[in-house]
Amino acid sequence: MKEFIDKFAEKVMTTKESFDVKRDNGKAVTFVQRQCGDARYIYCFLGAKYYQVDEKPDFCAVVKDDQIYIIEEQIFFRNDTVKMWPDNVMHIDEYVNELNRKVGEEFKRFYDNLPVKDFAESAVQNMINDIRRDFLLPSKVKRENIRYDRRPSCNVKIDKEKAIEYLCGVIDYKKYTEKEFESVRNTLMISKSKRCKMQQLLEQGNIVTEDESKLALKLRSLKRSGQKIVEVQFTDSQDHLRGSARVKIEDLLYALVEREALLPSYCDRHDSGTCDFLERLEKFGQENNVKLYDIMTFDNITKIKSLLDEAILYKK
Repeated sequence: MKEFIDKFAEKVMTTKESFDVKRDNGKAVTFVQRQCGDARYIYCFLGAKYYQVDEKPDFCAVVKDDQIYIIEEQIFFRNDTVKMWPDNVMHIDEYVNELNRKVGEEFKRFYDNLPVKDFAESAVQNMINDIRRDFLLPSKVKRENIRYDRRPSCNVKIDKEKAIEYLCGVIDYKKYTEKEFESVRNTLMISKSKRCKMQQLLEQGNIVTEDESKLALKLRSLKRSGQKIVEVQFTDSQDHLRGSARVKIEDLLYALVEREALLPSYCDRHDSGTCDFLERLEKFGQENNVKLYDIMTFDNITKIKSLLDEAILYKK
């Protein structure tokens, strides 16, 4: 016994006129065909509503070159049946996926042929900072899996409506996708150039030291546990001034990533010892014509420890 979908497919292949197909229960479904460019649209009327004057048909399929593309599958199958398509029938979503696979391959060729541009020194430094952020700050990507020169995914997609327009000959999907690619050529070229340069910088090494990685890992772990502040011990380059300040972990991580000095605003002003150190530091700076920015650097940090258990996080 033929399934309803098989009867429908046979009718579509043998006539371009309207036709009826009976279900197993004897009720007929009426299908109406309309030529649309290179393809045919097929609509259906279900049940008794067909006789209502204002009843609107359901758009259910497109036919092109002896291939039927189903738009609304619920018309052809009961809820309890296994969907088995005849050889010349496929769901429109399957066709959309097929087109997008082709678009993806075309995008690969387009992207791979884009030239790579050079960058100014300031832009390269920004890239170095980006790499340091990826390796020192929390990331969803495992650090050993980081690669910057991977080809991005294709953002140009053919949707169901565009696929139907292509079947009808309204658009050429290749020309459509080429136009979409060209519209983002400059953006992709800059992105590719940056990705390649960052990968080159990464492979050269020395962007993040082992000590920096270990310290960042410990600070991130403390932050996840709920701690917000650590104790940082300083000395100036001539070892004339020693002292410690309580510093916010978040700001310490930022300074570590950016390779910048710690600012007084990063410190816990509610701690008397910290306030005393900052006052002595400021006085020392005025007397010796030294800026705080030049003293509170990572080079002048001698020790960092946790306030909770006094565990040593870093020692020079």
